[in-house]
Amino acid sequence: MKKNKFLIFLIISVLIPINSFAALQNKIIVKVEGLTISTYELKNKIKTTLILSNEIINQENINTNKDSAINFLINLRLKEQELSNYNIQIDNALLNTQLNQLTSNNLVNFKKKLINEDLSFEIFKKEIETELKWQRLIYSKFNDRVNTDISILEKDLKSSDLNNLDSIEYKLAEIEVLFTENLNKSEIINSIKKKINEIGFEKAAKQVSISSSAIDGGIIGWVNSTVLTKNISENLKNLKIGDISKPIINPNSILFLKIIDKKNNKAAIANKEEYKKELINTKKNQLLNLYSSSYLSKLKNNSSIEFR
Repeated sequence: MKKNKFLIFLIISVLIPINSFAALQNKIIVKVEGLTISTYELKNKIKTTLILSNEIINQENINTNKDSAINFLINLRLKEQELSNYNIQIDNALLNTQLNQLTSNNLVNFKKKLINEDLSFEIFKKEIETELKWQRLIYSKFNDRVNTDISILEKDLKSSDLNNLDSIEYKLAEIEVLFTENLNKSEIINSIKKKINEIGFEKAAKQVSISSSAIDGGIIGWVNSTVLTKNISENLKNLKIGDISKPIINPNSILFLKIIDKKNNKAAIANKEEYKKELINTKKNQLLNLYSSSYLSKLKNNSSIEFR
């Protein structure tokens, strides 16, 4: 069963007709370690995503976001299952701050839109609470490792002349797909390349990427070259704007990166200390995201995921 998970995920659109939501609201479509995902929850996820990104709610956009929504909900169930082993609490102030940020400080209007679309704010709220708890879990588990890596970066920056520092910045988008020894690596790579050629990088990211950036079409924003791994940096350095990297093989996943834009910031370093802090914070967030992705991938590999 696990050997075919990726291929099943790619054809899930055939198995779940989104335009039949009204008739299947209470149907279970996926079971993850005993936890269920219903068609109503899938509808809720897709449409709240479209509302938050100010996209039109139509069949085309629903279909485009369908697979990333299924993937998000599967990951959410895995996180909920793992979090049940820990006593992690989130205070209401932090949760409300996050909700306000996500809705551009217009939570009342957002709730009205959900009501108009027959959507559940409580389901959305629970998703955000789970994500916040997951962030705390990852921080508690991996912060010591991250601090070790950061201390090395701090030493390098302390001895560096920032005027001679390679400060190229890339605006990147990503597609990350799960990879295990049981799956055919070449088959996955060819499948992703074909999908990118057919529908474009952004739509492909929304459909198949396991990264949290999938909801935004894979866009992860500006990243300084000094905080990239050597492998990624070497892969990107000769690419032009619009180019897509070769597949980058990680222990648990395969990564594709697209350069949306790039710039050289050597002349823009006015406050060197602030610049160093920015690099360190960026690197720390990248490492925590990497550990989060790896931890989640291991949970997924060892979990029972049943499509119905």
